[in-house]
Amino acid sequence: MIICRFRWVQYQLDEIVSCKRLDDINTALNNLPDGLYDTYDRIFQTIKQGGQSDEQIARSCLLWLTATFTPLTLDQLNEAMMIEVGHSKLNPNLRVMVPMDIVAACGSLVTYDEKTGVVALSHYSVKVRYIKLCHPTRPLMCYATRNI
Repeated sequence: MIICRFRWVQYQLDEIVSCKRLDDINTALNNLPDGLYDTYDRIFQTIKQGGQSDEQIARSCLLWLTATFTPLTLDQLNEAMMIEVGHSKLNPNLRVMVPMDIVAACGSLVTYDEKTGVVALSHYSVKVRYIKLCHPTRPLMCYATRNI
């Protein structure tokens, strides 16, 4: 539980640091989500508001990072995102032109290690929340694997 609280605090600090005005900081402080999963839901909503491209990139990235058994480098992840269900060839149009845009699209949900080039979920609870969002009765079903 302490680690989850630490993650919750880290996400809140990330949001506050991104504020550009004092008024934005006050608004952020007055609207903090109650817990870690509420914070994830807010991050997912922010990704969705970022536009269809960011949403699709984040959805694909989270799918791969949730399902992988081995760490993926940014280049491997970018290549994996070219795979389409039901197609026998990679779709180069799904490749991200600037690989760091993958990390940016996912916000605080992923980390990137510059030394190793590995992209990973920022915490195991991201995986837990993402899997729960795959349930068809959830309001954030747009991140469900069946919609990819």
